[in-house]
Amino acid sequence: MVALLAGWTFGIFLYLKIALEAAYSDGVTVLAALLMAIVAALAIFGLTAIYVMGLARLDAFSFSARRSVFRIVSATGVAFAIGSCVYILACLLIVFGFSEDLSRDIGRWTLYRFGRANEDFITFCLIAWGPMMAHYAMIVFGSRYRTA
Repeated sequence: MVALLAGWTFGIFLYLKIALEAAYSDGVTVLAALLMAIVAALAIFGLTAIYVMGLARLDAFSFSARRSVFRIVSATGVAFAIGSCVYILACLLIVFGFSEDLSRDIGRWTLYRFGRANEDFITFCLIAWGPMMAHYAMIVFGSRYRTA
């Protein structure tokens, strides 16, 4: 399990470093990208346990060998939404503390700037949300069939 989390952390670190460097002129510091990757790996570890509990509750009342995607998302969707929001908030705090130039580019947490949507803030949230969404997609599509 430690090797799996280390692999997720390294992959997320590379993804965040490359994606944020490509999206913004200032980019992100190595320390900030590493901290965001560690927080993502810890969030994935914690959310996986919550997903398993939701899927176990789903299995307790289902006798079919195949689950629908809708039922899986309904059993785990709230945990995913809350976990993703907490993770993005943690990423914003990390960038605010360790990457001053990128924090200035994002716009200091403003969703609207000068009467229109702040594209930099939305872009950052989508880039940070990518690893969480990839993990959740693997959970949803990987657990359609009962294998145990």
